[in-house]
Amino acid sequence: MELTAPLRGTLLLAVVVLVGGPPTAELVVYPLADAEDVRATVVDRMVLLLVGVPALTAFAAATALLLATSTGGLPLSVTGGRALLATEWGPVWVAQTAVTLGLGLVAVVGILGLVVVPRRWWLRGATAGGVLVLLAVCVSGYSTVVPDARVAIALKFGHMAGAAVWTGGLVALTTVCPPVLRAVDEDARRRAVARAIRSFSPIAVGGVTLASVAGLLIAVWHLPGPTTVRTSAYGVVLAVKVAFALAAAGLGGVNRLLLLSRLQPAACRRRTAGRRLLSRLPHGGAANATGRGATQSFVWAIRVEVLVLVAVMLLSVILTAVLSVPAGTGQLNATGSEFRSVLLVGAMAVAAVGFTTFGYEVTEVRRERPPT
Repeated sequence: MELTAPLRGTLLLAVVVLVGGPPTAELVVYPLADAEDVRATVVDRMVLLLVGVPALTAFAAATALLLATSTGGLPLSVTGGRALLATEWGPVWVAQTAVTLGLGLVAVVGILGLVVVPRRWWLRGATAGGVLVLLAVCVSGYSTVVPDARVAIALKFGHMAGAAVWTGGLVALTTVCPPVLRAVDEDARRRAVARAIRSFSPIAVGGVTLASVAGLLIAVWHLPGPTTVRTSAYGVVLAVKVAFALAAAGLGGVNRLLLLSRLQPAACRRRTAGRRLLSRLPHGGAANATGRGATQSFVWAIRVEVLVLVAVMLLSVILTAVLSVPAGTGQLNATGSEFRSVLLVGAMAVAAVGFTTFGYEVTEVRRERPPT
C-alpha cells in the first residue's frame, strides 16, 4: 500500500495531462497561434513534449504498479503473458501499457522529425489514447461501496474526466501558450491573452461541472450524513479535498474576471464595485497592464490554480488507495434519506448552473471576431 499509493498518484497525474492537454492545444493554443500569425512549429514541439512526457511517465508508473502488486514480476514469456491475461486486471494493464508506450514513442518520433503526422490526427489520437488509459484506470480502481460496478465505473470516469479536462487544460496553457504569447508583438499581446482566456473558459466550465456533479453523486454512497465528515478520516480528507477544489474554482473565476478587466481597453471599462475590489488584489492593478505584464499575470494565475488542483488529485489518491472503505460497511450503504436528497439536489443545481455558464461562455467565444 505504501508503494502503490505514490505510483497511482503518478499515473493519475500523467493521465490527467494526456486527457486535458491535447484538446486545449487544438481548441485554444493552435487557433491563437493562427490568429496572431505565429508559426505552428513554435507550438508543435511543445505539444509533442506535452504528450510524450506524461505518456512515458504513465507507462513507467503502470509497469511499476504491476511489479508492486504481482508476485511473478513482468510476464516476459508466453506462459507468463497468458497467466497475466488470465488475471482480473491483467488485460487492463496491457491496455494501459500499449496505449501509453505507443503515445510516448510516437511523440519521440515526432520530436526527432522522423515522421510527419497531420496535426488533427495527432491531437485527436492523443486525446483518444488518454481517454482509454483513464477508462482503464477507472475499471481497475473503482469504489466497491457503490452497489453496481457499472455505475461506480461511470461515476468515477465522469469525475476524473471532468477534473482531467480542467487540470490538463491548465497544464497545456501554462506550458504551450507562453511561447506563443512571447512570439506576439507586445502591443498585440494583451489581446492575445484575452483571447486565450475566453477560449479556455468553456473548457474549464465544462470540466468543473462534470467533475462536481459526478463527485456529488459518488458522495451519496460514501457519506451517510454530515457527522461522517467530522468523525471519520475519510470524511476529513474528503472535506479538505472539496475545500481545495472550491478554492481552485474560485481562483479560476476571479482570475478570469481580474485579467479580462485589466486587458479590456480603458474606454470600455466600467468602474463597478467588483472591478474596484479586483484592482486591489495581487496583479490586479492597471500599472502592469502592458503586454509583458499581462502575460506574466496570466501564467502566474494558471500556475497557482494548477498547484491547488495537483493537491486535489493527490488527495483523491489518498481517498481511493489508502482510505477507501470496503463494500458491505453498514454506514456507507445506509445513506440517510435526508442527506442523500441534499446531495442529489446539490448535484442538479450544480449541473443547471454549470450548463448555463457553459452556454454563456460558448456564446462569448462565438461573439468574438478574429482580429483584423
